[in-house]
Amino acid sequence: MSFIGAPLTANLLPGHLMLGLPFRVNDQTLPYVHSLMARVASSRRVLIIGLGEAVPLVAKTLMSSGAFTPATVTLHGMVSVIVLEQRAR
Repeated sequence: MSFIGAPLTANLLPGHLMLGLPFRVNDQTLPYVHSLMARVASSRRVLIIGLGEAVPLVAKTLMSSGAFTPATVTLHGMVSVIVLEQRAR
């Protein structure tokens, strides 16, 4: 994933955080994925960038909680970019 991570890290704005998702979600990676979702649950905006089954799974799970709505979904070859925004309360 360095072809995705390196340019994102180089252009990360101060005060923003980049967290990595596993390529696959299974019994070993599920606790980590749940911890990431809990960590971003109160964020105003979440960008999910990558490939693999974790990208749509995390997006769908965050939206199903009712806290987030999709703002943008684009594909760039095999790489998905999903922008979720916190719903107004």
